[in-house]
Amino acid sequence: MTGAPTCPKKPPQNHENCDGKFVGPEIKALLINKLQMIVYIRSMKRKQYLRLLIGALLVSLGSCTYLPSLKRQATASDNPDTKSYRNHPVLKTYYGISSWYSIKTNRGRTTASGRRLSNGAYTAAHKTLPFGTKVRVTCLFNGKSEILVITDRGPYRKSRIIDVTIGSAQRLGFYSRGITKVKVEVLEWGNWRYKKT
Repeated sequence: MTGAPTCPKKPPQNHENCDGKFVGPEIKALLINKLQMIVYIRSMKRKQYLRLLIGALLVSLGSCTYLPSLKRQATASDNPDTKSYRNHPVLKTYYGISSWYSIKTNRGRTTASGRRLSNGAYTAAHKTLPFGTKVRVTCLFNGKSEILVITDRGPYRKSRIIDVTIGSAQRLGFYSRGITKVKVEVLEWGNWRYKKT
């Protein structure tokens, strides 16, 4: 009788297949390889999950760097000029739109007057007022006001009259709006010259 060999009715002994070939180590190696692959894939999934989680945390922390630090923010009452200029005569008044700027949007700490810019400082930028001029900026939608010193030039949009620091915008209550209508009152003319600090 010719044709393919037939397997015996009883199971093969000593890891032999029906042809009498010894296949135990190969099957064992395949099974071990398969198990190692499963363990590796599971560990990679865990690693990828951890990497995604850590990446998301770093991105969320990285996006917070644009904001001022979480330390105690200065308030209007911390400004030494607030009390001394409370009843001071107003020399000139302007009405218009104010925006805010920061070290990041200014592309550095250097200002047009040579003084260093600080995000929480009581300073502002104006197109024409002399450096060192003290102004009271009043936010018209909530009535909050703050005494600021002109140390920089700007804003460079026709519709805006003053740029305050990001810290001042937070204290005046219009940081999230970006721009707001303000009243700018000149309290004391400045006569600063350029001074690199």
